Amino acid sequence: MDELDVTDRDIKAGQKNVPSYQVVALESQIQDQEFVTLGQPVEALLKQFHEYRYLPVVIDPEDQAILRDYQCLGVKWMKMLSNCGFGGILADEMGLGKSLQTIEYIKLQLKEDPTSKFLIVVPTSLIYNWENEFKKFAPTMKYQVVSDNKANRIKILEHIDDANVLITTYGLLRQDIAYYEDLHFHTCIIDEAQNIKNITTQNTRSVKQIIAKTKFALTGTPIENSILELWSIFDFVMPGFLKSSTVFKEKYSTKRLE
Repeated sequence: MDELDVTDRDIKAGQKNVPSYQVVALESQIQDQEFVTLGQPVEALLKQFHEYRYLPVVIDPEDQAILRDYQCLGVKWMKMLSNCGFGGILADEMGLGKSLQTIEYIKLQLKEDPTSKFLIVVPTSLIYNWENEFKKFAPTMKYQVVSDNKANRIKILEHIDDANVLITTYGLLRQDIAYYEDLHFHTCIIDEAQNIKNITTQNTRSVKQIIAKTKFALTGTPIENSILELWSIFDFVMPGFLKSSTVFKEKYSTKRLE
């Protein structure tokens, strides 16, 4: 009850709605409790979560030929998380193909729903690296780099149906955030996610305003200086999964003994 913030009002109502990813967080605590029962949909969700390695994901042969085994596993992991209504952090080290895995995940989703929209937010120095990755690995995919002058950026956002993928920077997203308020994405992906490690910055706040069914963070360094940086990234990926920043800090932060 503490973990789910169950209140007296919830008890009187007889129900409490929580994000599906909270079930996974609670699984180890409730599996030995006789007074807790899981419905069939929840059982199926947990099974899918634990057996994602065997998820029947079909990757095109030409793509399969360039993907390493661990990258295929990463793509399946991303697809499973999205199917379950979760988000995640792809924390492979630099050079191991986080962008390639992301592009393959987008391809899989577009096979299911060609109208899906994706937003990729990156540091300024990487925006054209991402464009080159799409040219190389997904040359037929409809994408737009939202990095021109403001008038042209807004024009792209006003004609979002012309593309499946938008690529922009943290700084430009902050400047244009008002134009994103009414846009709904299937997936929002942030690269070098340590850019939102500080929960008080405008960049962080802007990223967390984006509306998307699924959210992924790509970073080889999810923790650089403080464990609270990890909390901030999870607050984007799955809000509430690690509770409030205050509760998280009290539970996991350590104080240096003088």
